[in-house]
Amino acid sequence: MIRALLRHPPFPGHRKPIAVAAGLQLLAVNGWQADLDPPEAAIVIECLASGRIAPADAAAWLSARLSPCTAPRISVPRIRIRETLTRLPLRGPGGAGMSVNGRMVARFSDRAATAIFLARQETRRLGHDSIDPEHLLLGLIRVEDGGGLAALDRLGISPEALRQQVEGIIGHGPGTPDGPIRPSRPRGQKVLNSALPEALAHGTTDIRDAHMLLAQFHDDGPASQALGRLGATEERVRDTVTALRAQASRHSDV
Repeated sequence: MIRALLRHPPFPGHRKPIAVAAGLQLLAVNGWQADLDPPEAAIVIECLASGRIAPADAAAWLSARLSPCTAPRISVPRIRIRETLTRLPLRGPGGAGMSVNGRMVARFSDRAATAIFLARQETRRLGHDSIDPEHLLLGLIRVEDGGGLAALDRLGISPEALRQQVEGIIGHGPGTPDGPIRPSRPRGQKVLNSALPEALAHGTTDIRDAHMLLAQFHDDGPASQALGRLGATEERVRDTVTALRAQASRHSDV
């Protein structure tokens, strides 16, 4: 019902709050209440509205937050959708994540944070001035024992072959930049932000390096094209990441 109201809103200017309120009211009528964290719920609704996660993924996220009603009335949280802000690691793992309205709603795992740190190194090495998806991919394949690298390995793709493909496309820039290196807009920031709905689709707000690999397919640029040329299509990568997660269970960073 929430998805239907998002797609066919009776009041277009207020489609997200109305969809959430109607969904929560339907749950209450049937004896359920949802324990929602407003910033996290805002991201899920935004991803569902934009099609970045499927209704089944949103339903799985919501079902884990339901409990029987213990009071005759429930409160409907007021949800404001604002831009997701990404805080990147400066010196490796620790403290990096995404926030909405100043509140941290998701964190990068140590390996994901390491991948971003290495992506910054790759950007400097290649003489570029901002982090594009291609630099993020080059950082990902340098993370030892990473879930993204494991998925590519299972698909028979060597890091060196992928590196040659990517570097052959983006080439080298004029030199090492003097100032700080940040994600490019819109492409670099888009791929980083897209890692969150990929994590939510797996039922977590812990953004792992495999989610960052999947996020590459949210950008139709040199990185996703290089992956596809080597046989790592979006469908094959998704299936492989899912299989690795099932195999590794709780002890994996996939």
